[in-house]
Amino acid sequence: MKRDLTSGSVLGQVLSFALPLALAMASHAAFNLVDLALVGRLGEAALAGVHLGSTVNFFPMILGNGISIGAIALVSRWIASREQDRAARVANLSLLLMLGLGIVLGLLGYFVAEPLVRFQNAKGESLGLGTEYLEIMSLGTVTMFLLMHCTGLLRGIGNAAWTVYLLVGSNLLNIVLDVVLIFGWDALGIPAFGVKGAAWATVVARALGALVGMLVLAHKSCPLRPGLALPRDLAKVLTSINRLGIYQSLQMFVRAAVVVSITIIAGSLEGQSAHGALSIVVRLDTLVLFAGVGWASGATALIGQNLAKGLHIRCHDIARVTALSAAVFSLIIGVGFLLFSRSLFGFFSAAPSQELVDTGQLYFMYLAFSYPAATASFVLAGAMNGAGKSAGPMLMDLFFFGLPLQISIWVWKVMGAPGGLAACWFQILAANWLLLLAYLVLIRKQGWLCAAPTGPAKLAEAVESP
Repeated sequence: MKRDLTSGSVLGQVLSFALPLALAMASHAAFNLVDLALVGRLGEAALAGVHLGSTVNFFPMILGNGISIGAIALVSRWIASREQDRAARVANLSLLLMLGLGIVLGLLGYFVAEPLVRFQNAKGESLGLGTEYLEIMSLGTVTMFLLMHCTGLLRGIGNAAWTVYLLVGSNLLNIVLDVVLIFGWDALGIPAFGVKGAAWATVVARALGALVGMLVLAHKSCPLRPGLALPRDLAKVLTSINRLGIYQSLQMFVRAAVVVSITIIAGSLEGQSAHGALSIVVRLDTLVLFAGVGWASGATALIGQNLAKGLHIRCHDIARVTALSAAVFSLIIGVGFLLFSRSLFGFFSAAPSQELVDTGQLYFMYLAFSYPAATASFVLAGAMNGAGKSAGPMLMDLFFFGLPLQISIWVWKVMGAPGGLAACWFQILAANWLLLLAYLVLIRKQGWLCAAPTGPAKLAEAVESP
């Protein structure tokens, strides 16, 4: 079930391991797009409500993904060094963390759903729909975390196939449940739940996907079978997972905070039509950015195994090849969004207003060309995470993307938003390319691998040190 990622051509390993992960993550977003298209049949208020709820629900996902990345970084090293017992103990600890965090964050999100949606300048029908959607999605946080846990551990042992099966399977089920729960099924006596049905479909599909994932991990051929055994140096490993996870979470938090800011600003400038447009374009963004996370996860596992064997030059090649592959992949998709934007908006909304279409087209005129920089940055951050250096990517995203961009767009808003939303979109475009330039300089000059310990034992010891 596990796979050796330290031999063969670098391009071959990237295309056979990282590309399937990118496609699996992109398919996850693609199925979410079908979900949105079904919601769009309910009108612009429904589109706006789903966006407002999804924006908030993304924050728990950030924390869960951080823990998953931290566990992958440790598990991949112990698997590479053939210490399966230590890897399995880390996996057990990760499961407990995901369960506990999922329950706590889910309850918190449920009880504060309405003020969180209202905070984004939501009004009228979209406020009520967004609140209902967020309440249900919050209660399902634990199912999201469990599915994330299973797919993360499978990536950590180099098993891309089951990761793809779980993500694609759960999303196919999500679509089927969407049709039934959003619009109802009279023959079975199932009423139409509307926006709430879309939320329940996602929660149930993730729960069943997580169940299958746990069964896969429990198979006798899997080195990470769930159990009660925890790491002997529990405090040390817990600190390592959280340290790596916190950095990864803060890195993604920076980007999610930007989405919240532009949602607030766009809503104040153009109202519900802007929220409806953002619901579509941000979901389309996720097709590219989720794929970028897939490329980055592949880079993390590839770097983790290769560095454990002291293959520094190969690690540099992996980072460069994976970043370039992700950039080309995302550019192709972004140009497609731009060329077919009007048709896309018609697909996601039965009768989109002209204001919604204009806002969305303007968005892609700028942001489609930010995708290569954004995804390449994700990959380089993932490569550094694989080397156990998660503080660097977090600080890079904070000081070269998040802080300057937040300051810039809010100063622009206070000044009266000259140039309209086009000026806002341009600032995001420039910030993404600035961030990539900073990563390229760091990767080239800092010696992010040359100073790393050689060999699995020394490397794992360095990564687990607080």
